[in-house]
Amino acid sequence: MKKQSLVEASENTNENVKDKGFKIKANGTNSDVLVGEEDHINTGFTTLEGYQGDYHSHPPGGIKIFSPGDVRHLLFNALFYGNTNANKSEAFTGLLSSQPCSACPNGKLRTHYVLRYIGASGNYLANLAYAPNKVEEQKKWFEKQYSRQVILSNSSATGDILNEEEHTKLFGKTLVYMGLNPKDFLLQSVDSNNNITNINFSENGTPIPTPCP
Repeated sequence: MKKQSLVEASENTNENVKDKGFKIKANGTNSDVLVGEEDHINTGFTTLEGYQGDYHSHPPGGIKIFSPGDVRHLLFNALFYGNTNANKSEAFTGLLSSQPCSACPNGKLRTHYVLRYIGASGNYLANLAYAPNKVEEQKKWFEKQYSRQVILSNSSATGDILNEEEHTKLFGKTLVYMGLNPKDFLLQSVDSNNNITNINFSENGTPIPTPCP
């Protein structure tokens, strides 16, 4: 199963430190598993013509929430998918991962997130997607904020790694730092029983979780 292979890759320290992922068509057809660079996906992965979205994993030791590069990837996906389909919010990018956690069930913290763009389309979306590329600068900021958040959350139930609430707070701050309107994005958290929590954001990046019925 391709999703499980991404989870395994994210926790296998013998793996090369690179993202892995696969693309998904609206009819459920999947591409082969593709390999990108650390926190970057190669051209074969970003070419989403004919695809609705994708799933990927961050490498071992990587941050288990969407990075600035992932957000930029979603904007392009929403832009191109929205040009040929009625609802751009159907475009998505997903993140699957697992990492050691002494305080978690089975000794592992597993995360499953889906990100969608729900803002305006047309020139507004195009301007966001084609904004000057500052991914490297944003990546350094993202990693620094993550390290700072870990230091501030030593009492976290997951020990020296962030729990879901802390991850989503970091992501909201990231959207603000990127100059985006956090209200334009919907983050979905999927638990081990496939229960979904929709997480919207205020304009200042504060997460607003709402469990789906």
